[in-house]
Amino acid sequence: MPSSRDISRLLEKAGDFDKDERYMAVSDVCNLLSSTDSNSAALDSSLERRVCAAILQRLDDTSNDVQSVAVKCLAVLLVRVREESVMTICDKLCEMVIKGKEELRDVYGIGLKKLIQSVPNALGANVGARLVQRLLGGVQQDNEAGVKSECLECLECLLARFGGKAGMAAFHEQLISITLTQLTSKSASSTIFIKKKSTACIATLAVVVSDPLLFRLVETLIRQVKDGTVSEETNTIVKCICKISSKVGFRLGKQLPKILPLFMKFTNPASAESNENSDSEDENEDSSNTDKLNELRESCFSGFNSFVSRCPTEIQEFLPEIVKICLAWMKYDPNYSYDDSDDEGSDNDSDEEDYDDDYSDDGNDTGDDDSSWKVRAAAVGALVAVIDLLRSSPSLLWDAGVVDQLLSRFKEREENVRHSVILSFTQLIKNSISSAGVAVKRIKREDDMEEESKFDSPVFMLETLGRKTAGIIKNSEKQLKVKKGNEKSKTAALALLGEMCSSPNGLGDVAQIEAIMSTVALSLASTAPKSLKLDALMFLQTAFQCTNHPPSSIQPHIMPLLPLISNAVGEDWYKIIVEALRVLSTIPSLLVTAVDEDAMTDGPPPPPANVDIPNCANLLYSAIEPRLNENDIDQEIKETAIVAIGRVISTLGNHLPNEAVEKTLTTLTERMGNEITRASALKTLGSIASSPLKIDMSPVLEVATEEMTHFLRQHSRSLKMCVLETISAFVQSNNSKMNPKLFELILTEAAPLVTDADLQVSHLAISVSYDVLASSSDSVATIQQSTMPALLKLIASPLLQGLALSSATKFLEELSLKGSGVVSFEEILKSLHNIVDEETKAQALSNTSKCLAAVVAVASESQRNGVIKSLVGDIEGGSGTSRTVGLLTLGALGERVDLSSVDKLGEVLLAAFESDDDQTKSAASFALGHVSVRAVDCFLPIILSALEGGNKTYLVLSSLKELIVSHLANDLELDDSNMSKILPLLINYCSNEDEGVRSMVAECLGCFVTMNLNFIIPTLKGLASEKKQAMTEADNLTLWTVATSVKNALSSKSKNRDGLTEHLPVFLEFLESEDFPVRAATLLMINAAVHYQPQVILGCMKEVVMPKLLEFLELKSVRVIDLGPFKHKIDDALPLRKTSLAILDSALTQCPYILNISEVLLKLAAGFKDTENVVATHQLIIRFSQAYPAMVAQNVSLYIDSGLQKTLNKKFKESATAQDIEKINELIRSGLRVVIAFKQLETDKNFEAFFDANVTGKDNVRILYEELVGQ
Repeated sequence: MPSSRDISRLLEKAGDFDKDERYMAVSDVCNLLSSTDSNSAALDSSLERRVCAAILQRLDDTSNDVQSVAVKCLAVLLVRVREESVMTICDKLCEMVIKGKEELRDVYGIGLKKLIQSVPNALGANVGARLVQRLLGGVQQDNEAGVKSECLECLECLLARFGGKAGMAAFHEQLISITLTQLTSKSASSTIFIKKKSTACIATLAVVVSDPLLFRLVETLIRQVKDGTVSEETNTIVKCICKISSKVGFRLGKQLPKILPLFMKFTNPASAESNENSDSEDENEDSSNTDKLNELRESCFSGFNSFVSRCPTEIQEFLPEIVKICLAWMKYDPNYSYDDSDDEGSDNDSDEEDYDDDYSDDGNDTGDDDSSWKVRAAAVGALVAVIDLLRSSPSLLWDAGVVDQLLSRFKEREENVRHSVILSFTQLIKNSISSAGVAVKRIKREDDMEEESKFDSPVFMLETLGRKTAGIIKNSEKQLKVKKGNEKSKTAALALLGEMCSSPNGLGDVAQIEAIMSTVALSLASTAPKSLKLDALMFLQTAFQCTNHPPSSIQPHIMPLLPLISNAVGEDWYKIIVEALRVLSTIPSLLVTAVDEDAMTDGPPPPPANVDIPNCANLLYSAIEPRLNENDIDQEIKETAIVAIGRVISTLGNHLPNEAVEKTLTTLTERMGNEITRASALKTLGSIASSPLKIDMSPVLEVATEEMTHFLRQHSRSLKMCVLETISAFVQSNNSKMNPKLFELILTEAAPLVTDADLQVSHLAISVSYDVLASSSDSVATIQQSTMPALLKLIASPLLQGLALSSATKFLEELSLKGSGVVSFEEILKSLHNIVDEETKAQALSNTSKCLAAVVAVASESQRNGVIKSLVGDIEGGSGTSRTVGLLTLGALGERVDLSSVDKLGEVLLAAFESDDDQTKSAASFALGHVSVRAVDCFLPIILSALEGGNKTYLVLSSLKELIVSHLANDLELDDSNMSKILPLLINYCSNEDEGVRSMVAECLGCFVTMNLNFIIPTLKGLASEKKQAMTEADNLTLWTVATSVKNALSSKSKNRDGLTEHLPVFLEFLESEDFPVRAATLLMINAAVHYQPQVILGCMKEVVMPKLLEFLELKSVRVIDLGPFKHKIDDALPLRKTSLAILDSALTQCPYILNISEVLLKLAAGFKDTENVVATHQLIIRFSQAYPAMVAQNVSLYIDSGLQKTLNKKFKESATAQDIEKINELIRSGLRVVIAFKQLETDKNFEAFFDANVTGKDNVRILYEELVGQ
């Protein structure tokens, strides 16, 4: 470790005449001070003073390098020396800045700023108090612009770091007074540069001052320009207000009613219109179009932009006027006269050449003395902020005519402004299409007389957009036709055309598409910029894949474009190559005209008219094949080329020479051996094999299959799934060319994958085995040895379900049909029975029964009758597992075949209801319901009779539910006569006290709604109207059942649920019920509608649902139950709050435009102190912060006070168990996730103080926070 003597020697060298010696000495001192293993932190006071003096002295050094390393050393020194030395350095540096050499003042300033940035946080208050007065003194020095500038910079740095410290608050008023004086001073030293520094300092100060001081500051600034006089001082103050807004954000919201009228005075729309229509030589030109005035207007629009972005809630009432102002000044161009023929809707193309000449080579035709373009650019920028704010509900913009106005400004002569106009128009179109993603059918209530905008319906917006397609296409076409320059506008126009593909009308009619394609070809010319080529290719890919215009409108343009796209594949830039290959991969499907499925099965589809398919196919192949065969190219190019060639072969392979197809298959097989391109090659081979063209895979069939089976031994799950899918395609399409050894290899390698460890892989492995079995009966022996043991083990697993179970039953059906020579029907049954014993889980019993039923269903009639007789015998005389399996198997079999011929089967099943074993009774109920599926007339009377008898009501209702649900699942119809018999009995049980019974009734009624809406809905509406008025306990239970049945209908996948739209208001009236369960059931119904079928309910959301949701978020109804030794509290409103949060979460995803975001965010504050709902509230707030960051930022302090701080400060009891501790830690983690989300927002000083005190200041919370951030 270096001693004091070593440091002293270095300090002596620091004064050496040789600058290199001085540099090395100061650098060595810096290294010693910064090293963790040195004693520099324990310098004695004398040496410490010497080090500080020596380093400060080097700031005056004649060498810039020495000065630089001295500044660096200061930052290290400050964390090593005592507070006394820190203050000495502060004083010295401050004095040097104010009174030091002028030529070195910038070095001193850098040193002081470095000090402020590096000083320990604990000394911040003292350092701030020490410096602020002296720096303010420097600011007030007259005739010293350099001193003022450095002092203001240092003040800004000081306020940014320590301005919020408690000790600094006493100086805030003085700081405001002095900096404002500098801002408005007219002295010679107060240059524009000083005013800019003062503005930055005031804005930084505004962040840390209290709200009352902030408001006083803003009001002072407003008073300075109250008279509306246009001057340089006015412009400075307006810029200062804008800067404050950008810094403090939402805190300025309360001042907007005072600020905006002032800004609007300087941006009066009438002034823009009068100047636009006046001649440039008018007498008032000098007064209305001066640079000062334009600069002021530009500042005002920057302010509008900031206010809209930072104060989204408070700005709402001013948006219409702001939009009007932006539209007026967006057209403000007094020095240029536009030709009206350039407007939207003009059919005169004679001026096209003149339009081209409107733009200069560099895209900027504006004169040096014309600053009006800056006003137009700022106006468009403010309008973009409004468009972004209203992205979920753009109807206000359509009402204001923004679409037409923006479209008319595509003729803008200045390139940057024109580019912004097109981009803003594109964003508006994108928002409109997005908001109309869910069609809204508005439901009017009788008392709803408020007149609404015709654009309130997103559907109407899209219809209007469709009518404007021609104008949009024409204006975009003009941009693309400009011969020189205009690249930015061309790029924006291509992006707009790509967005138009998402609209219902797509790119318009045939003539419009023809115009677009011819102009896009210009952007693909060899002389076009590479970036423009890339944008053009991206547009073509979108246009070719678009389904909103027919393929026939694109097909005629493929041949003219194909050479240009092919040339792009030969470019050097990999991005262009990849995009060109992607475009080529979309062309084959375009060349295939849509035909019906029957025609597809007979062979390749017919070619489109007027397209030379063989020539096109060969051109595609010739363009892609060189890239496919290259080895030393980018991976993305390799993968894209593989996909593209696969599309060509699978769709147009019959038009290519056999040699080309064979060569491609060989290349793809080689690529399959490379780990980098393996996945792409496998998928491509699979798509070629499954092509309707029946491509001959024999050249690579054996080699590729053998290699693929080896891949099944690897650990990669995705690879195994890809291989199994490709092998399946090979077997299905080319089984006649595969030999028995190949089938045996496939079965042997696939068998180990049939396990319950991964059901998706098991499903694919079983499917491949099924394909082999269906293709070759000779493979049964191999299946018996390898596949069957694994499959039987899987069937015995309680984890088996879904696709894997369906594949297993399908495989066993095929084995039963084809395996008679090797594996008999009886052997299969015996194998399935053997996997069942008394320890078998219920799910495994159900799976085994379904497999048994599948095998029996395809057996001969004699075999089936024998099995059925045996099963009935097991039911009547058996016990335990054998009886349960018999019942479940009969039920699963009854869903496949008609069992009405089985003698007294209904009586046997009803008798099983009397069993003492719950599992047996449940199985009997299942069986009775499912045997009725194919024999309704036989078994439905039995069920209804038992239900009327009142015995075993729950079990009989369960059977009825299985019958109805199975009909719906199998797309079977239940005629009106049977429904008429069932319905009265279901209605009788709507008010049953057993919630399980009511749930089954609701499920049955929900199925009825999806089966026959018109039959059941009058009954449900009648029940709703009748029971809503009586309001007894039984009536409330009935309403609960009705609401739940509608929820079940909305949750189904049936298209009939759309018909509920006009009937839904009747059921929404349940929200007014006093009964908590009824309201909870209604909210669940609403959540199902919003989540699964939002267009059904959106018409009622704003007026009916949302007010109730916001009310329920804060609703509590706690009752205390006395249990003797202790009391238990129950909150009946808890389900309402939970479901309300779930609805808001669904609405945020499905239809955010119906939410009043600011109101919702205020109401969510109650959830932060709701113990039961706090985690769900945290999750929802995080989602809102991602979607609406500015609005959430406004409420951060509210959320902290409402309960977030309390959550983070949660304490453990001394007697807490490990489970209790983990529960509390999980709650704290939930709160910290909210904190992490808030850290991404632009919050105020209160959040930073909260973060320091409650996160970084507490070890247990900080550790959890760091873990979450690390994740």
